[in-house]
Amino acid sequence: MIRVDKRVMRVLQLLVLTMIMGTVGFTLIQRFIHARQGAAEWQLFDSQDYYRDIQTFPNCFRMEHPANWELAVLENGGTKNLGELRVSITRPNYLFWPNTGLNVWWRSVDETWTLERVKDWYVQDVSFGVSAQELARKQDSFQPIRIGQNSFTGLTQTFEEFRGHSPREQVILILNDDEAFAFSFITTDYDSDVERIFRRMIDSIDMCQ
Repeated sequence: MIRVDKRVMRVLQLLVLTMIMGTVGFTLIQRFIHARQGAAEWQLFDSQDYYRDIQTFPNCFRMEHPANWELAVLENGGTKNLGELRVSITRPNYLFWPNTGLNVWWRSVDETWTLERVKDWYVQDVSFGVSAQELARKQDSFQPIRIGQNSFTGLTQTFEEFRGHSPREQVILILNDDEAFAFSFITTDYDSDVERIFRRMIDSIDMCQ
């Protein structure tokens, strides 16, 4: 049996700890730099650039977003109960967990659907993170809204009762032909900068005709 001197063991432990801390530090620095790069630049997301002609993905919608935000596109949704999530665009956070972003939920529907039914779909199936109490109070008070350059008719509601320094989630619901969309703009630290970014993203939403 090989015995390792205690001093050698301590040196090895220190080396391992140093490597771990170095890796974590490098990752933090990378995320911090990425969060700062391109902060003033914007780019266009076009769903037709992904999974074109796939029945489980939106036919076509476009919107602008900050160029340095991280994009995730899902053909068949996320895991477990996130099956109708199709696009996630999040602001990079050098402390690992993004706290500001947009989730786009999507469902293929038929001609019987109305905006009221889209609202019911959101309330019942995709209102993750919203407190049950606040949802119950506000589910019947969604407000009509005009969205984007083509003034699409939609519904909107704001939720604020969840964890965070200044939490806020603005939900926008759209029915476009045989597609239902729920755009969830969410942050745990709402301020004037986030408000400005979300407003530009909302104003840029466009459904292909």
